[in-house]
Amino acid sequence: MPVSLRGNERTVALSIETVTLVSVRRGTSSLAPMGREIGNIIQNPALASPTRPIGVIIGGVLADLAAVLVFVTIGRLSHEEGLSVSGLLRTGWPFAIGVIGGYIGIALTRWPLLSLRGGAVIVGKTAVIGLVLRYGIAHDGAPFSFVVVTVLVLSALMLGWRAATLGALRRAAARRV
Repeated sequence: MPVSLRGNERTVALSIETVTLVSVRRGTSSLAPMGREIGNIIQNPALASPTRPIGVIIGGVLADLAAVLVFVTIGRLSHEEGLSVSGLLRTGWPFAIGVIGGYIGIALTRWPLLSLRGGAVIVGKTAVIGLVLRYGIAHDGAPFSFVVVTVLVLSALMLGWRAATLGALRRAAARRV
C-alpha cells in the first residue's frame, strides 16, 4: 500500500480511490506525490477525523445495534418465534459482537465510521462474525439462504442510516454556504 506523507496529511492509495486522513504532524517525506486526491465522503472535519468525537462513535454504535435489533426482530417474527427479551438476546448476541468487531476494524483502518465505505467494513464484520458465532458457538444452522438474507438486510439497515445521515449533513452544509 503506497503511502506518502505531506505536511499533516497522510494519503493512502486503496485500489480505486485515494483516501486522505488527517494525522498527527510527523514531518515531511521525500516520496513522490500520488496524483490528484479524491475528497473523502465526509466533508465535516470533526466527523472525518481519526480522533472522532465520542458522541459520533456512541451514536454510530447505537444506530448499528438498533439495526441488528430490527434484523433480529424481523427474523424472529418471520419464523413465528416470540419477541421475549431472552429470545432477542439469544438470537442477536452473535451479531452484536460482530458490530463490536466492525468498530474495531474501523479503528484499525481509521476510516470515517459515517462513510459508506466505513459502514461496509462494519456490515461485513458484523455479518461474518455474527454468522461464525451463530454457527460455531450457538450451534444454530446457517443455510446459504440465511447468509444471503443476513448480508442483504444488515447492509440495507446499517448502510441506510449512514446514507440518510450523510444526505442530511450535506444538505445542512449546503444551506450554510
